[in-house]
Amino acid sequence: MYQQKVVSIRGYYTKNMIVTTSDRPVRVLDRVSAHIMGGYGPKTVSAFITAVCDHPTSHKIESDRLT
Repeated sequence: MYQQKVVSIRGYYTKNMIVTTSDRPVRVLDRVSAHIMGGYGPKTVSAFITAVCDHPTSHKIESDRLT
């Protein structure tokens, strides 16, 4: 049976700071944060939100292609 996993991420966003909270670790935030720290991540708040939403979707599509 397919079990849907829903994650709620609350955040505070400014031009120079992003603060997020979650009740459990969220891997996508770690990945996007690593991209930002590496200098090739999202440059705006809207790009950050888009990256957080797009990453799990693109990862799921790639996983589906492998099976």
